[in-house]
Amino acid sequence: MPRAIFKTPDLPAEFFELDHPTQCLIVRTGLDAFKSLQAGVRDQVVAEMSDDDVAKAAAIRAEGIKSAMEAVKDRLAAADSLEAELHVARTTTEQLRATIAMEAAKQASTIVAGVRKDFEVEKAHEIAGLKEQLAEMRGREKTIRIVEEAHEGMKETIAALQAEVAKYKAAVSTKSSHALGKMGEQEVFAMLNTYVIPRFPYSEVRDMTAVKHVGDFHINVFGPTGKRLKIMMDVKKYSYPVQNGEVEKLYSDLDGDSSDAGIMVSMDTSICSKSQFQITKTKLGKPCMFLSFEKLDDGIRQETLCWAIRVLTGIVSTHDRASQDAMITEIQVFLGELNTSVCEVEAAVKACKTLYDMLRDAKDRLLARINTYKGGDMSDDLITHDGDDMRCKGKNANGGQCKSRRIPTGNLCTRHDAAVAAGRAVALITGGEVAGKTSE
Repeated sequence: MPRAIFKTPDLPAEFFELDHPTQCLIVRTGLDAFKSLQAGVRDQVVAEMSDDDVAKAAAIRAEGIKSAMEAVKDRLAAADSLEAELHVARTTTEQLRATIAMEAAKQASTIVAGVRKDFEVEKAHEIAGLKEQLAEMRGREKTIRIVEEAHEGMKETIAALQAEVAKYKAAVSTKSSHALGKMGEQEVFAMLNTYVIPRFPYSEVRDMTAVKHVGDFHINVFGPTGKRLKIMMDVKKYSYPVQNGEVEKLYSDLDGDSSDAGIMVSMDTSICSKSQFQITKTKLGKPCMFLSFEKLDDGIRQETLCWAIRVLTGIVSTHDRASQDAMITEIQVFLGELNTSVCEVEAAVKACKTLYDMLRDAKDRLLARINTYKGGDMSDDLITHDGDDMRCKGKNANGGQCKSRRIPTGNLCTRHDAAVAAGRAVALITGGEVAGKTSE
């Protein structure tokens, strides 16, 4: 049903003050009154019309009806045409919709298939990667487990090997130190038997290395007063300086034995807190001398050892403690003066060596100048010098040629010539050796 819309100014204000049922009643009442009024007016107009007016009205009505019918026919034809067109449009629309739906379905199927294929490929790659990662993780877990087991086994093996290595190191270190000590003991024992003992009549040496706390050797000699004396000797062959603990051990062994004096000999190093040839006393007043063979040749070592035994024999033969102390002090003063003299001699030797080097260089420069000068009828023969021919032909302890100058009457220097005179053999750089005769 069509709805009537009225503007607010077209209705009286009192109408809006009434409630809705009253408003509807007023509208119905007015409509009924309008219909009655319209019918009465129509009848009145018809009654008042003349025949001509009636005929005209009928004609107008017929014409209007005809025109209306024509208009209705045209509208119906247009409606039919529109309906046909609408039907065609609907058919076309349906066909288009069907076509669009089919195309859309095809496109959607193609797109979905492509997307699904891409998705499946991507997911296949992801799944393959995940499988690889899973396989790697499984393999890694297995590898980690194997590595952990192997690591635990290696730990046990390493611990066992470390224990074995430590044991072997300790054994090797002990054997090495023991072997070095034995070498030093054998060297000194041979020196005592072949060189020292023949210097002291009726003396003897005993090897005590198998007995503890009695030193390495016991040297029995006769003093100036005819009393038989015993000297305890302790030999050290270390690669580091002899520590104070070894000195205290010698003091303890010396006081616990019947020995009259003691000597500590270090073959290759110095003795801590002890100077060369220093003489001290134990708690019981027994003299003890400290020697170091460091940087000493074999001949000097033998002479030094003989001198040490002779000095200790002289000190022990003095029964008066005051005289012993005075003798020790005198020896220490003598050694100090001797050391000073040795230092002065070394300084003089160094100065002489420097002067010798300067003179040799000056001689070489002079010979070079003479050899490069040629004038008149001078021959081309070069002047030579025999500096190397003046060196000693003997070998040092390290096997090299002696650097000292030989004496004019022989091929050896003073030191090697004295060694030959003392009965020792000296090796020559030209091969062979010079054998000396032991002096009676």
